Amino acid sequence: MSPLHVTEINARPRPRRNASDRIDMRTLARYGDAFLNLLLAAMQLKNDAALAKAFETSAPFISKVRNGRTAISDALLIRAHEETGLSIRELKTYLPPLDRRSTAQICE
Repeated sequence: MSPLHVTEINARPRPRRNASDRIDMRTLARYGDAFLNLLLAAMQLKNDAALAKAFETSAPFISKVRNGRTAISDALLIRAHEETGLSIRELKTYLPPLDRRSTAQICE
């Protein structure tokens, strides 16, 4: 078996992705907005700046989560559980469902 050259590796066909295989930015923004609103209510905070201070993170990071530019990370989920006392299961109901690609990557 001969080694593959870089051009041969790049020439391999990539699987096609359907529109249903990914979550659009508006959907991520809705989930981020609902998740952060839940945290604000549970912690009785007034705004995202207070939330960023409570989570010891930057306000731009909270803004990116709210606007769907950054996904809700596992670290943020665990920190939300620690700060609010809400169960991980309850917090995960405010997260977007896994798409098929990420599920396949987890199983490998």
